[in-house]
Amino acid sequence: MRLALLGSVLFATSTVVFTWYPPVKTFALATALVFAAYVLVARSDPGPRAWSAAGALASLAVQTRALVVGAALALAWEALRTHRGLARYALGFGAALVPTVALFALDPRAFLFGNLGVHGVRS
Repeated sequence: MRLALLGSVLFATSTVVFTWYPPVKTFALATALVFAAYVLVARSDPGPRAWSAAGALASLAVQTRALVVGAALALAWEALRTHRGLARYALGFGAALVPTVALFALDPRAFLFGNLGVHGVRS
């Protein structure tokens, strides 16, 4: 665990990462959330709580930056491959999606424009 923390600190303070992630971008938060999900399931025998938390963290990461959907799918594949935590992972992923789904249900047009349409208008 200490080596993982040391690696995280070294990664976060490297000049390449520090100059790319902190500007007004959501890469840093999404990366931290996916990395935290990975750390939870990278242990030799993650329990059900770890899979649920990893699902929730991966869901929050995808909601922050859709670019990390591949990492979320890789974690789901690992849960399926090990026959241990796919249901718990999916439960955590879905639970973290509730606020986003609620916002979409309140006003779908505004939600879609604010997340997708605004980029079409900008370009």
